Amino acid sequence: MTRVRDLMSPDVQVVAETDSLTAAARLVRAHDVGSLPVCGQDGRLVGVLSQADLARHDDAAHVGVVVGEISEP
Repeated sequence: MTRVRDLMSPDVQVVAETDSLTAAARLVRAHDVGSLPVCGQDGRLVGVLSQADLARHDDAAHVGVVVGEISEP
């Protein structure tokens, strides 16, 4: 049986809920991840930001830039 720990990313990158979408997109690209845990001011998990979230909640011009950055090798 495969366990979650066998597939998970051990070096977890997180963003603060006050960080910009640009900063989050850079982390996604730099670490080649599909989502980022989002922490509140107290350091507790408050949500998860996915690549789809980045694309869905941004203007069309910026979505192209974000997707391009994420897709670069």
